[in-house]
Amino acid sequence: MRTAIKMTVVAAAILLSGCTHKYEELPPEQQQARFHDFMTGRIILDCQVSCAGAFGYHRRELASFNTTQNWRALADNVMKIGFNQDLSWYYLGRAAEGLNYLSAARVYYAKALSGAPACDSLFDACDGFKFPDEAQKRLDILDRMHG
Repeated sequence: MRTAIKMTVVAAAILLSGCTHKYEELPPEQQQARFHDFMTGRIILDCQVSCAGAFGYHRRELASFNTTQNWRALADNVMKIGFNQDLSWYYLGRAAEGLNYLSAARVYYAKALSGAPACDSLFDACDGFKFPDEAQKRLDILDRMHG
């Protein structure tokens, strides 16, 4: 019964978010500016429910970028989707850390700690990550390695 309810709610969310999600392909100069904002920890993920479908659709791709350490692709795609939730912020932190933008990584991990808790909700679609533990663990590693 609980699975049927989850599937119904997920289907409704996807239908509602279908065409309204934000998956922004920007012109090259705006992509550069957005990446500069990423490097400096100034990215804003402000999309809520309307981006859930896009995030879900790209979830495996994002997980693959994380696993293969394709940090630029991970950052670019999370920013295109713009979904404000803990896993998005965590992925931005991992990408920033992997690209050696450590101050930005700290900002994004902190936002994962305080962001919208998608991974601690009815629909745990976080590929085995547990929040806030994962983000805190990465912050602790940065502190030990880089003070």
